[in-house]
Amino acid sequence: MSSDRKHMIRFYTITDYEQEEQWLHGMYLQGWKPLHFSPVCFYTFERCEPADMVFRLEFNEKDMDAQSDYLRLLEDYGWTYLFSCLNWRYYCKPASEIQEANELFTDNESRLEMLARIIRRRFLPVLVIFLCCVLPNITRELTTSSLSLVWTTAWGILLLLYLYALVHCTAGIRRLHRKYGVKG
Repeated sequence: MSSDRKHMIRFYTITDYEQEEQWLHGMYLQGWKPLHFSPVCFYTFERCEPADMVFRLEFNEKDMDAQSDYLRLLEDYGWTYLFSCLNWRYYCKPASEIQEANELFTDNESRLEMLARIIRRRFLPVLVIFLCCVLPNITRELTTSSLSLVWTTAWGILLLLYLYALVHCTAGIRRLHRKYGVKG
């Protein structure tokens, strides 16, 4: 592995995007520019001159080609588009250029709109899968007389992971709603 590139594993849920922005900021301060992110938690960095760069993540399902005017507008405000992954777009700009007027999200209403899209497109499908697929299979597995230790353990681990993710994301949604001025 080249010393100019670094691969890291880091896991963030759908409501942890602000923490991810801070982590990327810290990586850039250490001289590591993010090059790529692969689902679910694999980051590739390239060595760079340390700089105070602010990162913003945006959940946007629209086609990049159809949004060329939007991307040009962001460039005019100094934002550099880095990459996309699973409808998350990664942008950065020097911290010295950050002002309220040229922030990626200039008001809490647009932040809440993005949060609503995240809930509709990411949280609710995971909840439906849990309620319609995972939970019935776990219940069936635990109530049958021929319990397989391997399958019971596998379903138990899956149940714990889903429950952790659902509780963590629900708490994150409430936290973000409170932060942006809406009770959740």
